[in-house]
Amino acid sequence: MKDQMSARYAMTDLPAVVTNSIEPLILADVVLPELALFRDFEPSPELARGIGVEAAPFGDFLPEFKGQKQQQSKWCWAAVCATLSAYYCHTGSPDPACEPLTQCQIANMHPTNDDLDCCSAADHDACNRQHFLSIALEDIGHEHKQESGDRLEYFFMREVRAGRPVPVRVKRRLTHDDGSRTIYHFVIVFGWDSGSWRVLVWDPAGRTVNTRVSNWTRKLGAIERIYLKELDA
Repeated sequence: MKDQMSARYAMTDLPAVVTNSIEPLILADVVLPELALFRDFEPSPELARGIGVEAAPFGDFLPEFKGQKQQQSKWCWAAVCATLSAYYCHTGSPDPACEPLTQCQIANMHPTNDDLDCCSAADHDACNRQHFLSIALEDIGHEHKQESGDRLEYFFMREVRAGRPVPVRVKRRLTHDDGSRTIYHFVIVFGWDSGSWRVLVWDPAGRTVNTRVSNWTRKLGAIERIYLKELDA
């Protein structure tokens, strides 16, 4: 069983170099004091609440997309999964009784050592934890493939035009008096404008970002990889 779990947690979600084997930097998320890092850029006024996108001058966006704010400090992965669950339940499910998964239900798919119910003890350290987005996406039935490298904007354009939000893993480098470290976070692209090369991005830390592709790193952090929904055969 241990070997099977090790194989499942393969290197697909890990950075190229892990500099600290004690601190779980390999898991993509941020701790509570650092959430401010992802909120310290001013979003465009009309998008500040993550709604009213219909009025924005964008070529392509997903008007039915509603991003969820992460309910715990380390649940950006759960917020992304819950957002996608709700979006596809409302827009792509043939089942009229489709019920979107909540963040705590998604957290419960990955049992704690204490077998806690994360819907009633979400703020417990065992529940408020980091996790691999790739595995969480599989567990909610969101089959996907990962892409990285240059010209990812092509995928943003293609996926948004096809009605598919794009989860993205980003990283930022924090510098402290006692050194520096890298933190990871997940966001979702849900709008693209070819004329201005701008994207609309939902950040589970609690903001919508309207930015040019050239300013992405400054506003959101460097893109590590994106997760593209696999089409049904």
